[in-house]
Amino acid sequence: MADKIIKRWWYCKTKTDTDGSQTLRTDGILIDLIEYLQWLYDQGFRYTKINENGILFVIEKNKILREIKVSEMAQYVIKWVQNLKPEIECHSRNGELKATISQKLLLEKIVGGISFYFDTRRLESFLGPRDKFVMAKDGPSYKYIYFLNGYLHVNAQGVEFMAYKELDGYLWESEVIQRNYTMPTGTNIGMVEKFFSLVANGKSTGIETEATATRFSDLCNIAG
Repeated sequence: MADKIIKRWWYCKTKTDTDGSQTLRTDGILIDLIEYLQWLYDQGFRYTKINENGILFVIEKNKILREIKVSEMAQYVIKWVQNLKPEIECHSRNGELKATISQKLLLEKIVGGISFYFDTRRLESFLGPRDKFVMAKDGPSYKYIYFLNGYLHVNAQGVEFMAYKELDGYLWESEVIQRNYTMPTGTNIGMVEKFFSLVANGKSTGIETEATATRFSDLCNIAG
């Protein structure tokens, strides 16, 4: 953490000395609410409407969406603060003054203000996606297969492994096969069948579930 540039969303109060100069108070800490909410947004936290009445909080990473509870968001922030160095920098509101304070002061501020900093209405007002979530979908002549380390674009011309930054749209974490993709090598059965079987269920032969059977069938149909 020490080698990373940390975007600070907290600041220290100032006090006026007898000579009229200002110094920082190191016995307390304040949070810049707008900077804090922007930091949450930068971490990938969003909210989106699932229907006219329902609000869903998600965290987005590499175009993969995972539903979360507000309590999980709070746990994330608390853990992030706990992982900071024991002594952290604190600036004046205008950034001109700087001091070192205990990380515990920031932790106490967050924990003591849980109901304020994680108020649902306040989060909704700032964490709405700046761009609408458009979900990635298979087409009539191609299919996407999602893995932890990227995705496959499969069509009649072949198979291409791609990075998520190339994906046109978003997907839910539940759509991701929970393993990294590696190109299969060696063959005891037809190479195409072996490849599709590996993609479908991670094994060289056999279709174990209805979901993997459907995936295998779709891949075969697309390939013709």
